[in-house]
Amino acid sequence: MFLSCDIGNTNTVLGVYNNSSGNYDDEEKDIFKTYRILTSEICSERDIFNALSRLFFNDGISLSGIEHICISSVVPSQNKFYKSFCSLLNCHAIFISSLSKTGINLIVENPEKLGADRIVNASYAYHLSKEFQIIVDIGTALKIDIVDAVGNFKGGVIFPGIKTLAACLNEKTALLPLININELNRSKQNAILNANGENKNVNNGFSENNNENYNDNYDGDNETDVDSGNTIQLIGDNTIKAIKSGLLYGTIFLIEGFIKEIQKQYDKTGCKVIFTGGLSGIIAAQCRMKGLKIIDGLWTIKGLKFLYDLNAAQTKSQT
Repeated sequence: MFLSCDIGNTNTVLGVYNNSSGNYDDEEKDIFKTYRILTSEICSERDIFNALSRLFFNDGISLSGIEHICISSVVPSQNKFYKSFCSLLNCHAIFISSLSKTGINLIVENPEKLGADRIVNASYAYHLSKEFQIIVDIGTALKIDIVDAVGNFKGGVIFPGIKTLAACLNEKTALLPLININELNRSKQNAILNANGENKNVNNGFSENNNENYNDNYDGDNETDVDSGNTIQLIGDNTIKAIKSGLLYGTIFLIEGFIKEIQKQYDKTGCKVIFTGGLSGIIAAQCRMKGLKIIDGLWTIKGLKFLYDLNAAQTKSQT
């Protein structure tokens, strides 16, 4: 079997494939199970082994069946644990970096400092469609990147993610409570921000209905318990509603504004926009934009499978 591993600042997302070897078209159809663990809970290769053993056991998967792993990491301190874990399993591992074969050109200053997840997302987007595209990754950080029709990755925008904003607002003020971001997802929101254009929802991978291992809650004692039946009003008539509006719609308006300006600057009005990341399901559906909108919380996981195949093929050709 094959394992995709996306190590993020808050969570590490893993995708298990039931076919170790295959062609470049199997990134989606062969995906078997997805999991999410807290990155901060991994302090050794044994922690990874124990966490995956428990998760895999519940789904009848043998950890010893993992033969190949592809990893993107934005947390360098975690890399040594995963390298040791791969050695423990005696499996072949590839860490994606600016030196990896990606099929795209990194037209940025200091490409070696570019986040591996951004490389993966842009590379997979270009692999699937040779056209100008915007990739919006909504996680601990909100990233908006572009790749053009000839495979040039030209950079992007980085902004605090919605959960990071919520935590900062709580930490830096005396009275404002910590908002449970998941309440924004569960609420029956008013249709005041309907998206224009075509929407394509691909398997998000982390909705509460299709993945029992999804756990993205705050555990803080000062977390506010918001009624999940409330709608998110644009103008909040109490502090909680006002914060929720600011977090949700502030993020939506920010993304809409950047997409509009990018499309204008590059004369690409109506270009494809891909939304991914753990919080894409909360935000993406309400973003108004022109063109095709793809919402896929497993984009990076699928991209890692593609890049593993691409780099493994190159390694074989050199031997």
